[in-house]
Amino acid sequence: MNYTKSELNEQVEILYRRLTRIKTPSVSPRAILTGGQPGSGKSSIVKLVNRKDNNFIFLNTDEFRDSHPHYTEIQREYGSDHPKHTAQWSGAITEALIERLAKEKYNLMIEGTLRTTEVPERTANRLRAYGYEVDLYVMAMKPEVSFTGTMTRLFQGLQQDNARTVDKKHHDLVVSLLKENLIYLADTKCFNEIVVCNRAGELSRSQNNPDEITAAIDHEWSRPLTETETQDLHQQQAFIRKMLDAEQQKDVSEINEATITEIRSFLEK
Repeated sequence: MNYTKSELNEQVEILYRRLTRIKTPSVSPRAILTGGQPGSGKSSIVKLVNRKDNNFIFLNTDEFRDSHPHYTEIQREYGSDHPKHTAQWSGAITEALIERLAKEKYNLMIEGTLRTTEVPERTANRLRAYGYEVDLYVMAMKPEVSFTGTMTRLFQGLQQDNARTVDKKHHDLVVSLLKENLIYLADTKCFNEIVVCNRAGELSRSQNNPDEITAAIDHEWSRPLTETETQDLHQQQAFIRKMLDAEQQKDVSEINEATITEIRSFLEK
């Protein structure tokens, strides 16, 4: 559904006031771009950074979807597939906020996936032109754990009336391209540092050394899960199965049949 430029500008102003309420511009501004496949837990990076410096403004495109002027109608019509129909709006909001906040030298943390190299490279160079020091923080997570996380988030969202589907093909595409894209970005040197993390904290901090970066990701992908991680994974899978059974008993499900089949197939592996 369409929106007007005035509706977009009005929402940017509202979000700008909310985001800057307790933040202050910086003499030496910093920006952190985050990356990793959907469900990898990139919010852990926010907590990690905030423990050291809580003067960052966090921009996550997904959090701007529900500000669409026709969000209620979109959600009613498309259910958990609504992200496809709010992407243009939320992307435009994010770009406008980056431009305004960067001009005023606020410290920024911007969430992404690293599905492509064009967006992070362009954003990093744009911020550097405004005098920013820009780092890239990447969340390394086993793919089976991260996709389980997207399913947990989907069903939790159904309970809270804000569910969004993550296509497994998209998830797996990000995984397959992650190391290749990081090597490219390291070679461009558009980032001061590339930091690889897991949910416990930092794994590797490199000044654009591709071997160090990919080694840290390979280590995290190949290591066995801890006992606590295994228990958490099993609990999530049990929750997903329970919610999936309940969803299939409904006369009208908010999740399309293809997604239900995809989830069943994943859980049976």
